[in-house]
Amino acid sequence: MGKYIFSLVLKKSLHYQERFKPTPFVFFLTSAHHLRVKKKGYLPLTFSFSCALTSNIKKKTPFPQTRPIHTNATMGRTAVYTIGHVYKSPFKDAMVKTNSELQELRRQEGQEREAAQKAIELADLILKDLEHPDRDPIATDWDTRQTLKAVKACHYAHSVLSKEAFKNPDLLRHSLRYWIDALARLNHYDDAIELSKEYVTLLSDVDDLMVLYEAYHEIAGLYFCRGHDQDHAKFDDFDNARRFYSLERRALDQLPGDTEDLEDIKRSSDLNMGIIEAKEMGGLERAQTLFTSAFKTAAKLGKYIEQQTTAWEMGNAYRNHGHLEQLAKAQGIELSVIRRHKLKDKEVLVRFEIVKTRIEMGHYEKSRELLDDLRGLLDTEEINEELVKTI
Repeated sequence: MGKYIFSLVLKKSLHYQERFKPTPFVFFLTSAHHLRVKKKGYLPLTFSFSCALTSNIKKKTPFPQTRPIHTNATMGRTAVYTIGHVYKSPFKDAMVKTNSELQELRRQEGQEREAAQKAIELADLILKDLEHPDRDPIATDWDTRQTLKAVKACHYAHSVLSKEAFKNPDLLRHSLRYWIDALARLNHYDDAIELSKEYVTLLSDVDDLMVLYEAYHEIAGLYFCRGHDQDHAKFDDFDNARRFYSLERRALDQLPGDTEDLEDIKRSSDLNMGIIEAKEMGGLERAQTLFTSAFKTAAKLGKYIEQQTTAWEMGNAYRNHGHLEQLAKAQGIELSVIRRHKLKDKEVLVRFEIVKTRIEMGHYEKSRELLDDLRGLLDTEEINEELVKTI
């Protein structure tokens, strides 16, 4: 019976594993640019880890426009109308205008510096548009083309501003920052990390702690993302991620206490550092301290999604180190947060993981009871139908 349940649960828990598969890139892309826009941001959650990013570009944006979508109506046929949401970019006119001005400046003699600055403006607008909260979160071919436009604009700006006659450290930093951001969106981590080395050199003359925090955060995210990419990971990626997360935290600790969202940013910093420490032999105790701090801060701030994420990361660390008893406790904490806030779909996934853990511990009767309870939950109307089909 034990083997049967184990096979069943492994099969049925695949959705949960895929749901929490580490994908840090998503966070990194979003957060890095929001820091530019708002001077605030939230650090990667390894995506198992899932970081709650707020998007609040300080420009009024219209509610998604709607238009009728219909079939071709001919004689003898009935036209079918539905309402579809169509994203209308608030940056479209500005992007067209800026691109036109850039091309005009490039055609003129002696306007290289001005053209470089205009190229940076264009890249900034493109990245803001790609991060707009009303956009479909699933990347499209159009998104890729726009990102490549940003890369091209930054490449041009960098080539001009690197010349002695036009050297401008501040603009050069901006061109590198946007260039790195765009490359990371395309998963071109090697190229982005190579550029980040020049970026770090330019930071040596910077005193602005927020600028330093944002830069170190972005570079740490690059190494973190590549470290999770099986095709491109390097042996020292997580060591480099730790180094830049430490530099980032040093900058955070020097910021004044009334800095906007500082407590939440530090919470995310604790979480990221905990994830990194948990990957090291002998780093579990340090990770546990950091996870506990992140969890308590999330509770204090009323961020229950971040609480659940932190509990999951803590459990994941225990699993990777073979501590099943502590894993079970962390899963219990995660489940209590989910139930308290009535996150039914998440509850199904977490309870599958709990059953799986009990089987690994050899608690077959308990696993059977939990699995029976779970069948009852799957029969309730609150559970998403597609999720039930997947499981």
